[in-house]
Amino acid sequence: ANADHRYTEQRSLLVRYQLLEVARILFETSGHTKYKSFVLEHANNFTITDPISAYNHSFIAMLSDSRNDRVSALAVLIHLDPQSRAIATANKQEVQEALKKMKEDRLALTQNNRDGI
Repeated sequence: ANADHRYTEQRSLLVRYQLLEVARILFETSGHTKYKSFVLEHANNFTITDPISAYNHSFIAMLSDSRNDRVSALAVLIHLDPQSRAIATANKQEVQEALKKMKEDRLALTQNNRDGI
């Protein structure tokens, strides 16, 4: 997600994310939807096994056909990786919706903590 950011040499990038990034690039250059489906299927699965990884959410934000899924992924990204390329290249209206969603989700979490839920 942040492959074009400086000073990332010290951070390792798991092979699964490298594979998804290659498939994303193949989709964008070839237009073959099999690559897009591959990326989205695996990114969605990885959000379950690794929910705090920004990479998973960035792929969903960039490639999902569902506006709701893109906005939800952007909301998570704004929290986990505010300088993500996926945010920078996303539809500005969707980013604004994601900001609102993130704030509402934080408020709900805060309220639940106060209520002992």
